[in-house]
Amino acid sequence: MVVSLTIVGVSRKGTASDAGPLIGFIISAHGVQTSGGEAGGGTVSRHWKADGESGTLSVYKTGESCALGLSSGPPRMPNAEVVWTFDARLVSHNEDGAVVDLVSRREVNDTSLGFSSTADRYRRLYLFEGQPIPLDYAALDQSHGNDCDGYSISASMYFVYPPEVADARLSYDLWLIYTDARGNETTQRIESQSSQGRTADFGFSPLWFDTAGQLSPTGTIGLSVSGNVRGRLLPNGTVHVNLGAVRWVRDRMGSGTAQGGGTSTNIALGETVEVQLPPMSEYVAAFGSIDRLFTGATIAVRVTPRRIA
Repeated sequence: MVVSLTIVGVSRKGTASDAGPLIGFIISAHGVQTSGGEAGGGTVSRHWKADGESGTLSVYKTGESCALGLSSGPPRMPNAEVVWTFDARLVSHNEDGAVVDLVSRREVNDTSLGFSSTADRYRRLYLFEGQPIPLDYAALDQSHGNDCDGYSISASMYFVYPPEVADARLSYDLWLIYTDARGNETTQRIESQSSQGRTADFGFSPLWFDTAGQLSPTGTIGLSVSGNVRGRLLPNGTVHVNLGAVRWVRDRMGSGTAQGGGTSTNIALGETVEVQLPPMSEYVAAFGSIDRLFTGATIAVRVTPRRIA
């Protein structure tokens, strides 16, 4: 869980506007060979700017054993052995992903394939960039000696950025701030980089504590914090930041427990967002409950995004 979220910077800019990215909706389709590899397929996409926009995408089996064709629109070979049609409509979207209503159907014109046609199927897809959702798997009848196991189809989405930010590269100043019950701060700073819309992983050096809860390089209770950050830069200077972090409390043998939190928010370039992580209150095998040692202590991660290219 996220305990709290604070915007630390001094000035705020607007949130995402009409200059934001387009939504790309993708259908991916591949034949699956008996060897386990993919063959004869690819992807097809539609781009949407506004909620309510729609389009048709289709997949069809060509004459080759494990090959599929794709088209943005009605199927180019409506009498192919099998045709999949997908009618999609963008319901809503934000900086994290998109909601798409999808009606799909499978029309089989060759019954020897070993699978049958399906009626229209409606589903609502909650899509996030880089996380495909399976739509169909049609297994072929192997009695004819096919070198193809079947056909796999999935849906996904991506963002299409305006040219002025499409190739942006972002750096992230990341701070770990541990504050003990008396208000004493221990900090670490690292930097991570990634291209527009891509995830950057990070990890801080462990902090070690003695059995009285005091910082000690030879201590036997460890605190490790790691995570990832992703930024999407818009032309108005707003950055949509996804920040996730996990803090792991453990002993020297590696036995311990982890808890985490995250946030998704819009800030300006150069502005800082801070996330408070759950307090250290676990049971560690070598010590029992450590809640009494860290009462009043806090753990925070801060990130400041900047454009470097």
